[in-house]
Amino acid sequence: MSKTKTFLTDIRAKDRPELERQIAQRYSALRTLRFSLGFGTVSAQTELRRTRRELAQLWTVLGEKLLDADSAVKEK
Repeated sequence: MSKTKTFLTDIRAKDRPELERQIAQRYSALRTLRFSLGFGTVSAQTELRRTRRELAQLWTVLGEKLLDADSAVKEK
């Protein structure tokens, strides 16, 4: 299984507060990586792409969870 699918499977099992913590960690990592990118390291560029992708996936999963919770409330 690819790393992306494993990451998606792992984050789908997490609850909302944990997803929000993960998002905050990714934003912090982005700030650090942008600084490192100023020195032109290739590993920083690769890591920056991966972190951006993970951040987008985290936001998507969090949005899905919020929509599911909202629809569950409306059904009651």
